[in-house]
Amino acid sequence: MAMPWSEFKLLLRNEFCPKHELQQLEVELSNHVMKGADHMTFTTRYHELVALVPEMVPTLEKLINRYVVGLPSCIQSIVLAANPATLESAIALSAKLTGVMVKSGVLKDDTGKSKEAATKKPEQHQTKKQKVIGNYAIATPLRQAPAVLVNTAPKKYVGMHPQCTQCKFHHPATVQCRQCNNCGRLGHRTQQCRAPATQAANNAAVAIHPPQNPGNYNNNNRGCYNCGELGHFSKDCPKRVQPGVRAPCGRAFMIGAAAGRQDPATGTGM
Repeated sequence: MAMPWSEFKLLLRNEFCPKHELQQLEVELSNHVMKGADHMTFTTRYHELVALVPEMVPTLEKLINRYVVGLPSCIQSIVLAANPATLESAIALSAKLTGVMVKSGVLKDDTGKSKEAATKKPEQHQTKKQKVIGNYAIATPLRQAPAVLVNTAPKKYVGMHPQCTQCKFHHPATVQCRQCNNCGRLGHRTQQCRAPATQAANNAAVAIHPPQNPGNYNNNNRGCYNCGELGHFSKDCPKRVQPGVRAPCGRAFMIGAAAGRQDPATGTGM
């Protein structure tokens, strides 16, 4: 408690202020100048730097001169001519001159505009960003995520009916198997059929003209390449000549007796 305040501040600075930070503050104080017409910011920062590095302005004269040097040239000459006795008088005079210079147009007051820009800039930037995102969403097609295959195990039958050997479904023995009216297959109805719609016309044509060999029934909607009928392939066509049967080697002609006597192809003349 008996220690003087100046010595106490010196102990605090030596304990908590590294030398490299003090050197940076000294450089900042040497280059500290007022930007535009922002007199308030310039003065506040000058007091902070002087309190941190007081050895740079040990006397009142140097304290005032260092402050006046940071003022604009149009104000600096007037303040030096007034020869202020205290720092407070130099600050008050420079503040009045700053207002006069702003009104006359010598200095530009950008403090109000910078504050408005700081408040509006984030909103404008956000609006522009949203607009760009919206346009990108319109111009770019949606990318669908690839379908993930889920291994779903088939559910086990828990009923009482046996499994049918024909349609592979469980139903009572007295009930007829489910048969599709479109493709004619067992195990599903017409609503669940995946065959094309033309298969129904094929089945109707086969019902009208049943094939001779039901085992070789053609389920396709194409007809036989040999006779053009539906219900069988060309290899099973009944109108096709079988390999074991000898095909006729000649043709029969019906001619009269007079023409036969004159035709040399008969050979006998009869």
